[in-house]
Amino acid sequence: MVQDASSRLGEFIKWLVHWYADTVVVSWHREFQKLGNRDKKWVWGGLCILFTFILLPILTKEAFSDSFLLGLSLIWSSFLAISFAYILRNPLLMILIYVGVVFGREIMTFFTTAKEEATRGNIIGALIVFGLGVYLIRWANRMKRGEI
Repeated sequence: MVQDASSRLGEFIKWLVHWYADTVVVSWHREFQKLGNRDKKWVWGGLCILFTFILLPILTKEAFSDSFLLGLSLIWSSFLAISFAYILRNPLLMILIYVGVVFGREIMTFFTTAKEEATRGNIIGALIVFGLGVYLIRWANRMKRGEI
């Protein structure tokens, strides 16, 4: 029974790795095709990759010096942006990812403010602040994914 479960888990992990590798290859191919002209495509792609690997250690060190969770969030967001070739859209995307991660962390205070306003009886104000917090979280998540 345990051997069967570990075998299924191994097969699932193997499938997941293959799916991830296929998705990464397709993403890089698609984003590289979007760059257009072949001469400029290689220069632009190289520039984006160079800026990414120059900025990543600097921003990661800054994020970890502020908070461990902020650093982990930046590493995860950067991993996704590099894996799915979002970095080819803009050479300074790593800075936008860092801003999105910091911004997303700071937005969480909106929800505590909304809770405090609701407990004071200001339901309309709490709903407005809560709605603004949800909107800003969605915006920060789009920024972290490189969609902005």
